[in-house]
Amino acid sequence: MFEYIFSLTDHFTVAVFFTMLKYAALGFVLSLALIIVCLKFKLFQRQNKYWNIFTKLYYFFIPIVCISVGIAYGFLQYGKDINDGLVNSALQPVKREIVDSLKSLPHETRDQLSSVTLRKVVQNAIEFKAEDTTGNRKGVIKIMPKFVSEWLLNAAVTEMVISKLNAKIADATGLDKESINKLWQQNMIEVFESDFLNNLLSQHINGQIISLQKTLQYILLLLLLIPTIDILIAKRLKKRAGVEMKQ
Repeated sequence: MFEYIFSLTDHFTVAVFFTMLKYAALGFVLSLALIIVCLKFKLFQRQNKYWNIFTKLYYFFIPIVCISVGIAYGFLQYGKDINDGLVNSALQPVKREIVDSLKSLPHETRDQLSSVTLRKVVQNAIEFKAEDTTGNRKGVIKIMPKFVSEWLLNAAVTEMVISKLNAKIADATGLDKESINKLWQQNMIEVFESDFLNNLLSQHINGQIISLQKTLQYILLLLLLIPTIDILIAKRLKKRAGVEMKQ
């Protein structure tokens, strides 16, 4: 985690400044459009002179809010754009160290790790669940012919379990099912040598960044509700005053 943060600080170049500037400019354009609409329809003019003075502050409030949110959004967007490279630079040394440690294990242990795929681990777990404490098959499987029970446990049930796990992993991580399918054919050493962990961490961080960006959008809407509600209140009071004058 600390390596990721240090890598992030190394990437604070001119690019992040221009990304933040781009979104700040978008915020300014949005605020300018809103202010022009408010000026055209005189939405901030009030009969009460003190209230009228207060509403003039919206001409500063709206640009400050839009530009500030734009800057924060741009910073997060830049982080999302460079996230894959950051994850790779931070995770690669750790993965290399783990792979070197696994390869330095005794020859027999290393061969075992190389021969057992993740699919085989699932298959062994299913077979274990189908046996009693004495190691004999139990339930309906016990009375089946051996070739049928072997097919049922090793093919049908294993594939069904892996398919369900694939769906759950894809939903939780956002990774495509094709890359997850490849994972089951790999042993532990190959898993750490592949890009699976990089993609997993990258997707997780991207999800967090997108969540923060959505939060910023909600904050912007909530802050812009302040002048909106004020306008609606003023219109209602003006309408009520007009009705009272007619009476």
